Amino acid sequence: MGPLLLSSLTWGLSALVRGVARTWRVRREGATILEDALREGPVILTFLHEDMVPMVVLHRHVRIAGMASPSRDGEILAGVIARFGFRVIRGSSSRGGMRAARDTLRAMEEGWNPALAVDGPHGPRGVPHPGAATLAHLAHRPIVWASAVARPASRARSWDRTLLPWPFARVDIRYGRLEAPSRDSDIAGVTAALAEGLGDRRAR
Repeated sequence: MGPLLLSSLTWGLSALVRGVARTWRVRREGATILEDALREGPVILTFLHEDMVPMVVLHRHVRIAGMASPSRDGEILAGVIARFGFRVIRGSSSRGGMRAARDTLRAMEEGWNPALAVDGPHGPRGVPHPGAATLAHLAHRPIVWASAVARPASRARSWDRTLLPWPFARVDIRYGRLEAPSRDSDIAGVTAALAEGLGDRRAR
């Protein structure tokens, strides 16, 4: 995709999402969890791939470093989140993972808060990978997870069934906090707790 076409596409997508989001009625449950954690220093904001749209729009006030895969879809995502003021880190758990981890740790040292879709880049849907817990362990910083429910809304026909809140939708965001694993052996436990926190939203 040429740079002019890419620029036009990302501008159009970001403008469309901004316009629709202005009509949303947003409620944040546990908003102080994120606010208090940010006052302590950088945090690792985590969510599921399906919640990407509301998470990007509703956290543009936070100094976010967002990760986008090196793929063509990742190129579009990188352009969109950059238009929301995010710092872009290219890489994923399957491609460029080590470099992305180093870039993310460097960004945290500079005061950025990494935002990670933890069940990517290709699923399984709703199942967090251990990358966020590993990053928390290396950075000695907490994880703040966030989940979204929207009504009315549609779902994309993608593997992650991306949530697409309608204009004037009610969008509920719920937050939780997990402390960084102190040992490598604790990473699996924190990942399981992250799955439980993010999975609880499916019952709401």
